[in-house]
Amino acid sequence: MAPQDAAAFESLLSGVPFACVGEVTAEPVLAIVDGAKPVAGISVDALVENYKATLGGM
Repeated sequence: MAPQDAAAFESLLSGVPFACVGEVTAEPVLAIVDGAKPVAGISVDALVENYKATLGGM
């Protein structure tokens, strides 16, 4: 969601446990970091390709 919408969204979740676990960037990559240290990364294209492979031609 857009950063300016975060407060309104969070108010909808009052009383429900939740946490922000990431952010959207311009790069088409899923990046996993530990603080500022990169831990892993994979392109979105590779994620989509591998996901579709699990569907068996559906």
